[in-house]
Amino acid sequence: MADNSVAEKIADRLGGLIAASLMSDDLKKELVEGMEEFSMADALQLLHALERERLQVEALTFRASQFLKEQDELWAGIEAKERQAALDIAKEWVQKFAADAGKAAA
Repeated sequence: MADNSVAEKIADRLGGLIAASLMSDDLKKELVEGMEEFSMADALQLLHALERERLQVEALTFRASQFLKEQDELWAGIEAKERQAALDIAKEWVQKFAADAGKAAA
């Protein structure tokens, strides 16, 4: 890659994206070691690919967090309904026992 300020900015950005990438550490190491040999076109292609990877990972992370939030809300609603059902059953049993106790006392 040519040695100028644009190339240095691209190399810096590539370094950050490579570090954050999900690719193997071995591949990251090879890319960083060979970066000086990249043509500008190769560097820009890699930059765009890594940017797309970053955006896709962010989108997937967002969707996963939304899914988990929805699941938490769903379970909270189910837990509240189960709790209420248990209270209703307990209330019925208490009333039944109270009625049975009243009959037995009479």
